[in-house]
Amino acid sequence: MGLLIWLKPGEEIMLNGARVENPHPHKIRLQLNNHVRVLRERDRFELPSSPSCCERVYHEAMLLSGGDPAGSLGRLRDAVEALQAAPIAAASAEEVERRLERICEHAAGGRFYEAMVEARGLIALERPDHPLLPRQSES
Repeated sequence: MGLLIWLKPGEEIMLNGARVENPHPHKIRLQLNNHVRVLRERDRFELPSSPSCCERVYHEAMLLSGGDPAGSLGRLRDAVEALQAAPIAAASAEEVERRLERICEHAAGGRFYEAMVEARGLIALERPDHPLLPRQSES
């Protein structure tokens, strides 16, 4: 079974580093029958001028997830090491270390999307109101 993706009008994804956009005024369906690297538009993140260590880890995992030629396992490892050297003040060291281990395991196994999701969890520990995170509905 392949991967089924629905794209809204104007929505973009990256497939193995290539941008694919839905130019139609209606949703379209893409059926991907082989292994590809996919990055949805909502997961894209441009690094700010002074990124945090967590943002750097996420960005490197994101590049790998979408198959961007700029992605590099070496740079992801460098970002992980930088975060290990400067831990997040608001989070427990054990939780950060567990997440970093899972990021490295996923990346080493070629599961870059899973590494990116773990990195998003690091951002949540660092800054719960970060724009990358889903909005919590107010009750």
